Amino acid sequence: MYSGRYGFEFTFTKNYRAICVMYLRSHAYVFRGVYTIEEGDRIRFNVSDMKNEKSAGHINLKSGFVKASSSYFIFHAGLDRSRGRPTLVLKPERIIIDGRNSDGYFEPEMRLEKSG
Repeated sequence: MYSGRYGFEFTFTKNYRAICVMYLRSHAYVFRGVYTIEEGDRIRFNVSDMKNEKSAGHINLKSGFVKASSSYFIFHAGLDRSRGRPTLVLKPERIIIDGRNSDGYFEPEMRLEKSG
């Protein structure tokens, strides 16, 4: 999370399901789908559903989604252990939403720490 209530939250599960929440002050965009690991250092997130959540404080991950077509994110991924706690570093390579190039949705580099 960044100041001003902006930030990202990614969930990658062992069964290859993925959720990405993009917080934009009072609302959030939520992307749901599956991920694969490609070429050893790339993560491809195939988006199946998405929605614009009006209240970032009360995100419903079960309903209100619309089907996404031709939507996926490709990130270059790496693990940084230099600060003691393992951190997943994601750098967006290709962001396609509804068949359109959507570069700029993500920061040039995102550092994600494992929670829980």
